[in-house]
Amino acid sequence: MYPASPRLGRAHLGASTFFASAHPSESCGSNGLPLTPNSIRIYGQARALQLINHPHLCSYVDIHRGKHERIMVIQEYYLLNLRVAAQKYPEMRSPQGLARLAHQVVQGLVYLNNFGTVACTLSPENILIDPRGQAKLYNYGLYYMTEAGTSVSFPLGTVQYTAPEVLLMQAGSQEGGGGVTGATVTGNPVWDVWSLGMVLAEILLGCTFFSGCKDMEELVGEVLSLALSPNPLQHLAQSHNACHSLEGLPGELKDFVSLCLTVGPSERPVPRSLLSHRLLQPFILSASLVPVHPHFPVVDPSLCLIDFAHFKAKFSMMENSGPTLTDYPLHAETEASLEFPKDSTKPRLKRDQLSERSMREVYHLWQLAGGNVEQELKKQKLIKIKPSILTLPSVMVVEGEVFGGDISHSQQLEATTIVLPLHTLRSRLAHIPPEKYYPLITQGESGTDELETSQLPLVIRERDVEYQLHRLLSFQRLLQAYPHKGDSILKEARKDTPPFYRALVWAALLNVDGAVAHTYQQIDKETPTPTDRQIEVDIPRCHQYDELLSSPQGHAKFTRVLKAWVVSHPHLVYWQGLDSLCAPFLYLNFNNEALAYSCLSRFIEKYLHKFFLRDNSAIIQEYLAKFSHMIAFHDPHLFNHLDNIGFIPELYAIPWFLTMYTHVFPLQKIFLLWDTLLLGEASLPLCVGVALLRQLKDRLLQFGFNECILLFSDMPDIDMERVVRESVQVFCSTPRSVTFRQHERPRPDPSQASPAHNAAQAGQQDLVMDGVSLPELKREKCPRVCGADLLELLAHKRSHSGRAKVLVVDVRSPEEFARGTLADAINMPADTSLGPDGTLLMGPQMEVLSSYRGKIIAVIGSRNGWDQVVKFAEAILVQEFPRVCTLHKGVEVFRASGALMVPS
Repeated sequence: MYPASPRLGRAHLGASTFFASAHPSESCGSNGLPLTPNSIRIYGQARALQLINHPHLCSYVDIHRGKHERIMVIQEYYLLNLRVAAQKYPEMRSPQGLARLAHQVVQGLVYLNNFGTVACTLSPENILIDPRGQAKLYNYGLYYMTEAGTSVSFPLGTVQYTAPEVLLMQAGSQEGGGGVTGATVTGNPVWDVWSLGMVLAEILLGCTFFSGCKDMEELVGEVLSLALSPNPLQHLAQSHNACHSLEGLPGELKDFVSLCLTVGPSERPVPRSLLSHRLLQPFILSASLVPVHPHFPVVDPSLCLIDFAHFKAKFSMMENSGPTLTDYPLHAETEASLEFPKDSTKPRLKRDQLSERSMREVYHLWQLAGGNVEQELKKQKLIKIKPSILTLPSVMVVEGEVFGGDISHSQQLEATTIVLPLHTLRSRLAHIPPEKYYPLITQGESGTDELETSQLPLVIRERDVEYQLHRLLSFQRLLQAYPHKGDSILKEARKDTPPFYRALVWAALLNVDGAVAHTYQQIDKETPTPTDRQIEVDIPRCHQYDELLSSPQGHAKFTRVLKAWVVSHPHLVYWQGLDSLCAPFLYLNFNNEALAYSCLSRFIEKYLHKFFLRDNSAIIQEYLAKFSHMIAFHDPHLFNHLDNIGFIPELYAIPWFLTMYTHVFPLQKIFLLWDTLLLGEASLPLCVGVALLRQLKDRLLQFGFNECILLFSDMPDIDMERVVRESVQVFCSTPRSVTFRQHERPRPDPSQASPAHNAAQAGQQDLVMDGVSLPELKREKCPRVCGADLLELLAHKRSHSGRAKVLVVDVRSPEEFARGTLADAINMPADTSLGPDGTLLMGPQMEVLSSYRGKIIAVIGSRNGWDQVVKFAEAILVQEFPRVCTLHKGVEVFRASGALMVPS
């Protein structure tokens, strides 16, 4: 997500498409599994290109994978390329203009080299010129995303601008595809230097190279002949009758081009060394040549004074602040937004707030407004639908290889780029005042309260373009002020979390802070560990329906993040399920492993404290016992049925809690669930489990043991929005002490004035909940509530009629009851109220008890008579009274507090 993509400005969103090469249908890897489709390899590899942010490189906005190995790429795009610009504008082909152009292109190439790749596609058509006359390399990521061309069937680059050594390597690999044999994704930077020399030479000599070649074989031969010439520039001038143009060139420019066209790759300079050439000395850098890695907390990368050139760029002192080119080609959509000022005859663009937003944000909003890349490509005939019978091969051998059929088109790169129309998006947002684009976060402006959409269901809000725009604007400002505005982020996230900023909002909710990237970088992720084998086995089974996580890059990132967690937590161990737990964070932070690691660490620390100890049986058993208590507390009917058939939580709920439901549900449902989960305490997952069982209640009540096992082995479709809503209701209606666990991380008090805090401060520790032994927890069916919580319920939990929402049932003998009890308590002695079989007998207080059905019923008794308290509570539970609990440590905890009174 960060560094953020550049703002849209005068750029367009361009879409292009090509096909990845297909594997034979029976191809398997060395591990015996089917080979990953090349389109998925490209999809995972290309995500890193979104991190590239340089003024002379067109930004990669997004990438999509379609049917039949189709890849669709969305990039920053301009309507003017270098070939047209050199013909149209004399200043572009002048020596000074070409020197300036060369300096900008070299900057882009050096940045790519520092990023770890090369362009390998440099040509006049792939050097775009923006309205300010600045050069921007386009389609430079093809080599990187296709892994040196090994994932596609077509050769990379334009032949006449390709370095001879690249053509020779491709010729040696023609049988295996379009890739470069022995090449790495990094590539050789000198390849692009040759291409730059050819582009400059073509403009300087004023001709199109090799235009007379009749076929590809002849064209390749002409390019390879340059490798046999001691002076390729002179050879080009002679073969194209342009010697007179060459003689008139300035010496520095001629020397620069000749240097670029050095035949030997080992003698040819790399782009970085070209920056020190005397031709480029008069120019200053447009921006830093070092890629800025993703970081959190969010700080605007442009505020980091990496070098003096970057500093001057902040104050518009750079060459890119020049005037707009005259008669710059305009898209039909742009022409409609021109206006003519009264004091000028020249048209100018109307002020458009959308142009001030980042390209990735604009593209996200465009999709919400109904935009679809594949549909746009179909409209422009770049995607053609043919009857299936016309694409059948003529011959298919047993091994799966096919021959014939109309597949020639799919082996070629479509050179056409279409402009995505933004007029629908602009019309949808035209009525929004400019000031709404700059909310004042100090005054708590969210911009959505007055929208009708804010009251609609979440699924509608997430797809409403106007609502999401306001949410993006608010969260962007808040995230830029994190951690100072951490509380405001939490407040806004309670309404909803915009999917566009979900990764950073989750990091803020988990209180991720500090030197995240540095911490992750210091962890040894390469040295083999005993868990490597298990990680290697688990990853290919973890959310592999997702194209991103199933890619080789996804597997590699999975491995590094999981190993980093294992190495940095030596007191914990890797348990199966940790990979599923990591998946949401890695998916959202695919380009920021450090943030994914930090979020995973904070999440486990908060919600799965001690779950990954080597011996975690006591922790899990306590968690499951508490979950059983929660089911009994909120749905005794379901609890009694499951208890009678012996379907205990150990049989189904361990994967729920060990992976926080990521092993059970797909990622999109996990996002919806965790948006709420991260807002709550460590006990909220228990409430989610109760809500899940409630949604499946009708089926479970009809099923026996075997049917229940089958039901949970293949989880049916779940309405996750309903689960989230009901889990919050369960959480809010559950006393805090009911979900207390002695192995959980110490809870921060929500208020220093809470009864539990006051009791602890006053030295009345008995009123505060503490640990209960595991055998006792598993033996009891009803949860315990502490004295402080019960006093709070008695004091504040009253209905509109003034009647208490909690009923205290004292099961001690009448004599003990008369010596002191809680206010409004009723006495139902266990000795006389329970039958020999433990069932509840009818008595004078049964009518009172029945009138409180649905309210909290707290059963209290003597510490010495605890078995009677438990039996009485379970007798009420059998009668399907909900929200039954027992008083922890008995009525004796109130003696020092003065809460006991003599009943009237």
